[in-house]
Amino acid sequence: MTLCACDVWLLTAAAPRPPLVLISQFFIVSESVSESVKEMKTYSAAISGGQNPICQRSLQKAVKTVIEEEDRVKNVIIFGLEESDNEVLADKVGTVLEELGEKVRHEDSRIRKKKQGVTRPVKVQLKSGATVLQILRKCSGLKKSARFERVFLCPDRSEEERKSQRELVGEMRKKIKEEPHKAHFIRNGTITSRNRTDEGDSG
Repeated sequence: MTLCACDVWLLTAAAPRPPLVLISQFFIVSESVSESVKEMKTYSAAISGGQNPICQRSLQKAVKTVIEEEDRVKNVIIFGLEESDNEVLADKVGTVLEELGEKVRHEDSRIRKKKQGVTRPVKVQLKSGATVLQILRKCSGLKKSARFERVFLCPDRSEEERKSQRELVGEMRKKIKEEPHKAHFIRNGTITSRNRTDEGDSG
């Protein structure tokens, strides 16, 4: 059985209680921002207190980390949205959001270098992390859409988070091959497996 990235996302999105997963991801990012802020305050206190000079590069890195993580919390990444020359990306993204019952302000851009035959992801910048959560809670509904059944959304992750997610997805694909009779999904950074009959019994 061969699965594409979209198939894996749908398995994950279809898992029980997806909002808890998304909220967990949101607070992981929030905690990371808080730690960076604490680190900056430590630098500031050390400098103002006359202690040994702190490396300016470390301070700049801490500031950059805070800004990047705060920005990512407000972003959604869309995969599988058809790309064309001279496209009006805002209209395309708006149509996807309307399919989810959302009419919000957004700024959109294709990410990664353009390659022949490859559809690039779209980064959607929204007004707040709360709006992101609201949209991600509904995104599994796209699999029921005839127009957007191959389109899926996910949070904007850091490079480290993307690497960890790729490893989890790879491990889950392996489990799907080894135990096709079970349902496998990612929850709170770990792979959960259960018998498919359990899903019906739990209702």
